[in-house]
Amino acid sequence: MREKRKYVRSNGLVLVNYKSQQIEGKSSAFDASGAGVRITADRKLEIGSEVELEMYLPGDSQPVKAKGKVIWAEKCKEKLTTQFEQKKEYFYTGIDFTVIDENSRTKIANYVYRKFR
Repeated sequence: MREKRKYVRSNGLVLVNYKSQQIEGKSSAFDASGAGVRITADRKLEIGSEVELEMYLPGDSQPVKAKGKVIWAEKCKEKLTTQFEQKKEYFYTGIDFTVIDENSRTKIANYVYRKFR
């Protein structure tokens, strides 16, 4: 199957603070790209909801800030152990960026490039 994504995604761990109208928390992000990110959230974020993100890329002293829209969310099949909690239910959540400046997008692209080198 041919990949349809416009941006290459990393599979590295990135720490994220997220905030929607209903929920805010700390998370781990996977599949970061210049177009969006997949996070693990301890509560389900509603599809279509707006989310503010602060992503802490390894080696960067300032967080990347972006806003996005939740495009999908599904319960993890097994309980996860993360740096924040032990054996707890989580939701994988796909977020497409709706607002991100080009400097931030470039920082993410550079991070992804470093992961693939």
